[in-house]
Amino acid sequence: MPRAERAGASRPDQVSKAQDPRAAIRAFVRELAESGELDLTAEVRETEQRTVVQLFGAGRDILLERGAEGLVALDHILQRAFAHEVQPRRLVLECEGFREARDAALGARAKELADAVLADGRPRETEPLNSYERRLVHVALAEMPGVRTFSVGEGPDRRVTVAVRTPDDPPAAGQGNGGQQ
Repeated sequence: MPRAERAGASRPDQVSKAQDPRAAIRAFVRELAESGELDLTAEVRETEQRTVVQLFGAGRDILLERGAEGLVALDHILQRAFAHEVQPRRLVLECEGFREARDAALGARAKELADAVLADGRPRETEPLNSYERRLVHVALAEMPGVRTFSVGEGPDRRVTVAVRTPDDPPAAGQGNGGQQ
């Protein structure tokens, strides 16, 4: 097929995105895998609250190298391309339990920060986190006495600050952050 025709040819992820976002996500992962010569496929399932993209194949290993940089990048791309299409469900990418391990590590890190804040009274900040990760930190510390959390920064540099709760602070709004994300 001539280049001009290929450029105008419809791609599965673009054509069916609105009609069937699950099929479009599978097609997107398949195209990505083929272009990178990876053995990688995606299964997409829906629950009431989530659209879960589960990755399979030996190509997962490359995504998990160097602190899962590739997986985080793929998650970012999928969020940008498809999160709007699956609303109100949340789009979640799963690969060999990485998310569960990351969530647990983030909760443990939040508690370490809170302990340090309580020990010396100095506020601490997390590294930049996406909204889901910030929420995990807020929830992990919501019931911890003596600390409060709030988000600071803009865009991809948004972080959570953990600080000592003072008598002047508003009461915790169920998440220790006054509802801020």
